[in-house]
Amino acid sequence: LEMVDSIIQYHIRTKKNELRDINVHDHGDSFAVEAFNLKAAICYGMKMHDSAKDVLREICELQNNENLDNITIHNDVVVNIEDDPALGIERLKFLLAQDSFPPEVLGNLITQYLSHGKDDLASETLEANKQLAREIISPELLSYLEAAILTSTYPDEAIPLLEKIASKHVPKLKEQMNKITDAVTVSSQEKESSMILSATKEYDALLDQYTPILMLQAKIFWDKKEYSAAEQILEKSAELCKYHEKWRL
Repeated sequence: LEMVDSIIQYHIRTKKNELRDINVHDHGDSFAVEAFNLKAAICYGMKMHDSAKDVLREICELQNNENLDNITIHNDVVVNIEDDPALGIERLKFLLAQDSFPPEVLGNLITQYLSHGKDDLASETLEANKQLAREIISPELLSYLEAAILTSTYPDEAIPLLEKIASKHVPKLKEQMNKITDAVTVSSQEKESSMILSATKEYDALLDQYTPILMLQAKIFWDKKEYSAAEQILEKSAELCKYHEKWRL
């Protein structure tokens, strides 16, 4: 973050001396825009969501909210989607219609449709972009999206698909838990702290991928009023997820 900040501050001082705004189409300015987006991504990845919003707001204001590049638009949508989901979805649709866009756009649009009960639009979007989806969406995420879409029409068929997806995540999570345990046993305090932080960060990232699958499994049984089955799904994952906010909720 310090290195990225130094790039940003240097560029802002330069532009102020030149008395002009940042222009993404200017070769030199494009580096500043990339630096802003990198800083926003780092903050978002560290769950510093307010800081990520501030960074994106600043780069948009520096460009007077005009002629924004597609990466900046996408990142601004990602960090602000919870504040205005409808606007975020419209901007993702806009990006998907462009000649070029960040590869995450398609998966994020379908995910947002599913998150807001627009399963029909999620299905239509995936069907209309089936070949593109295979090219730019990871196999793991694509399998999850296909299973999630299936839950609204054929929930019983979605159950084994979700179980298969979840089974691939569990060994990775257990392996990472062991790495955290090993890191705690390291004798050097400084090295121990670094190893624990790294292992925990990777574990949290894996857990963020696993939890939506788990929640969707439980939701299928809950919607079918099979509450004990939903409870069993959650209890079975207690060892892995007991500290995750969504699982506890």
